[in-house]
Amino acid sequence: MLIFVLSSLKIVWGAFLGYFCLIKSSQSIWIIIFIGLIVISDILDGVVARLIRKDSAARRLFDNLTDAVITNFSFLVIIYYLDWSFWWYIPLLVRDGFMSLGGLFLLRGQRVVVFPGIFHKIARLSLAAAAVLMVIGFMGEIFLVFALFLFYLSSFDYYGYFKIFMRQVRKTDKISEAGLTLDELHLNSSLNGLRALRSNQKLLASQEMLKRR
Repeated sequence: MLIFVLSSLKIVWGAFLGYFCLIKSSQSIWIIIFIGLIVISDILDGVVARLIRKDSAARRLFDNLTDAVITNFSFLVIIYYLDWSFWWYIPLLVRDGFMSLGGLFLLRGQRVVVFPGIFHKIARLSLAAAAVLMVIGFMGEIFLVFALFLFYLSSFDYYGYFKIFMRQVRKTDKISEAGLTLDELHLNSSLNGLRALRSNQKLLASQEMLKRR
């Protein structure tokens, strides 16, 4: 229960962030503080979960869902606060929309939950860094484009891993026979998914591409 409380702190900080953005507070430092608290909470809950050995699939799935919700909500209210065009939010909405649908497909069809590697986490954290620069008015547009580039790069990497996984499943007709007996797939961060898409290579050994928990 403690772990889920820690994960839920992001929602609390997000609510405060939304409040200060919606009232268009002149104290932008509060917006930056709550962006920082969201990031700290996101890192802290995983660290604590591993320390007390409560890092379950349910906790990680809840964490992934709250990450997506808080990221989208935060950017929407920050764009409102800055009076930027809503079109700046569309790329993030499209990306997370497709990722959520893909994750739902795997969860319902294959009973598999995919967890990101370090690169995928850094891509999401880059959005938080871009948000801070947007608020302080230091090359916010440039850094947001760069963060979205990383975000979409991680999406193609996910897609590459998805293709690898589905080939393995089709090859054996059973997840268990594919060597994937657990319902969790932990991606590594060597961008093998992108390499597989680029080279259109045949399926590599699952242990080279995926980390099993």
